[in-house]
Amino acid sequence: MFLCLGFDMISKESNLFVKTNILCNVLRIVMDTTVDDVLPIVYLLANTIALAHKGLELGIGEASIINVLAEAYGRTKVGLRKLYNQLGDWGLVTKACPSSQSMMSKLNALTVTKDFNTFHLIAMVH
Repeated sequence: MFLCLGFDMISKESNLFVKTNILCNVLRIVMDTTVDDVLPIVYLLANTIALAHKGLELGIGEASIINVLAEAYGRTKVGLRKLYNQLGDWGLVTKACPSSQSMMSKLNALTVTKDFNTFHLIAMVH
């Protein structure tokens, strides 16, 4: 959650100095609290999941994103596409969609390292 809040603050800021300052503070806190998350965070900042020579890519296309969001939020693909055309970003679409689906069980806590490892598993399947 902390990382998402940091990314959200950065996305709302236009001043490069302030963006850099926010990111530096995020990384300092992560280094002080959960040092194992630093490398995955740096990869995510670079929009990658591994070193280039490893050839790992998530390979998740827009059609897959729409299918997942439609199922997770109980929305139609057409409705999601319309919302995307208005907002211009799949993250904003996700944020704007309250879930109409009920959870059968409580989800485990998300962590940067656990999610990053899941990205690696997804990439290895592709």
